[in-house]
Amino acid sequence: MTRATAREALSTRVVHVAASERARKDPDPALAGVIYAVSDPDREDAVLGLVPAETAAAFPGRIFADLLRRRELQEVDAGTPLDEVALRMSEERSHAFVVTDQGEGFQGVVTRASLLEALLDRESELRDEAQVHRQRAERALQRIGPMTRRLRSLNHAFRELLSLIAGMSVETEVLQQSVGVLTALVGARYGALALWNEERQLESFFHVGLSPAEAARISRLPRGEGLLGLGLVEGADPVVVEDIAAHPGSVGFPEGHPPMRNLLLVPVSNGGVGFGVLYAAEKEGGEAFDDDDVAIAAGFASTLGFAVACARDRARQARLEADLLQAQKLESIGQLAAGIAHEINTPAQYVGDNLEFLEQSFGELGELLKRHQALLVAAGAGEVPEALVAEVREAAEAADVEFLEEEIPRALAQSREGIGRVSKIVRAMKDFSHPGSEQKQPIDLNRAIESTVTVARNEWKYVAELELELDDGLPPVPCLAAELNQVVLNIVVNAAHALGEQQEAGEGEGKGRIFVRTRSEGGVWAVVEIEDTGPGIPEEIRDRIFDPFFTTKEVGKGTGQGLAIARSIVVDKHGGTLEVASQTGQGTTFTIRLPIGDET
Repeated sequence: MTRATAREALSTRVVHVAASERARKDPDPALAGVIYAVSDPDREDAVLGLVPAETAAAFPGRIFADLLRRRELQEVDAGTPLDEVALRMSEERSHAFVVTDQGEGFQGVVTRASLLEALLDRESELRDEAQVHRQRAERALQRIGPMTRRLRSLNHAFRELLSLIAGMSVETEVLQQSVGVLTALVGARYGALALWNEERQLESFFHVGLSPAEAARISRLPRGEGLLGLGLVEGADPVVVEDIAAHPGSVGFPEGHPPMRNLLLVPVSNGGVGFGVLYAAEKEGGEAFDDDDVAIAAGFASTLGFAVACARDRARQARLEADLLQAQKLESIGQLAAGIAHEINTPAQYVGDNLEFLEQSFGELGELLKRHQALLVAAGAGEVPEALVAEVREAAEAADVEFLEEEIPRALAQSREGIGRVSKIVRAMKDFSHPGSEQKQPIDLNRAIESTVTVARNEWKYVAELELELDDGLPPVPCLAAELNQVVLNIVVNAAHALGEQQEAGEGEGKGRIFVRTRSEGGVWAVVEIEDTGPGIPEEIRDRIFDPFFTTKEVGKGTGQGLAIARSIVVDKHGGTLEVASQTGQGTTFTIRLPIGDET
């Protein structure tokens, strides 16, 4: 069966509109879920981009050219296989692609819904194919009862594997069960699945039919030699061997493997990239593996290859996102380092000045105490020379005791305050930079916010007054603490930068204001609001601020990753929401909602 392509997944819910047309105020209810293909007014086949009907309905009267979500057009060739379209759509987090043909131009639009429908049709075709095989087997091999059970198991196995693809994940238990099902279907005694990692080293090995003692005796699989060698998986066809001992590739079998006569071996790959080897050995009754066995094994291997490729792409994306988050955090700490040093230096400086004053004062008091001691000795002897009294009086005047009585307590209080400020900054920095857990843990959200605001103080103190309005009754909230700190930091620093730019432009009067509030919403959500009185976000870019790499700052002053990372952390990792409300010239409010009581 040929591979299904993007041409077979075209959506029927596409409406052509010219870029100059305007969205209607009262759209037809039948248009719900429709995608508008926005075309050049002079050429209908020159599609500029796509606009969901929901977006058009939200902005009545706006021309479609202004509603395009992306400036670049996301295209896919009509001959692209559906699995590659699904992979691209997942990687690029896109909801729709324009389908084009080199010879015929614009063909239509493929959406997530139409892609899913095509994949389900593909599943139906696979089911039909399995049914055909079952009927052929029942007619030709009515005397062999196990064949019926075999094909039923095949249908069930393919259902499981297709469900696996739909979930875009690969679980160890599923892979082990797949090997067992395949072995039973083709009537083999032994079966195995060997998967390699990107460095071409054995990553996983699943087997059936081998006892623990037999499995322990088998040496490592070879790389690049013999029947089981790694070289086989690079685009090779299935291999059927009737007599292993007579085959040149028998040199590739690991030592300690139980004796086998016949072998069915299929490469596990996707898109020309090999992932491993799927094999079954020792056909029951000593028979050779037939064409049906090969077709079953090839179907399993193809499906497994696609599932493994999707899972590894997801793992690779997760690693990249983690690296990007860590880089963002290190960048933030680096940018804040000078400000934190300044915040620590100021109290440390006046603590040092006070210590110097105390040292000098106690030196003068020491001289006065010496004179008083001499006076006491003389008084005890019954003779107090006038000269000694004059020395005591002179030492008291030099020490200025009244001044010291007033200033020493003040110096000690200032020193305690300075040390307290330094301790608060260090504690906040420690809380902010703590790596945290990979699993969500209940945290004091108010304390986390206070620490983050303290760390960022040098970013906002010159341009804004920051007020905290924190709900003392807020319960612990399950969070990835370090990542949530990064979200709050990104938004607060963005607000400070906006206020700074407003002041540099001569707009506004004096410092701006930043409000950070927390509250519980119905006992279900913990809400964090970060509001500023800055210039606001222009309406034409509000729907793009969460796009990766989008920034309005000058080159070198912004990466365009801060809000994209913030949204990913809140929505994808915490199951929350991140919303923005802004009015030009009045300010912006970001609202974060986090579920309470969800520690998954």
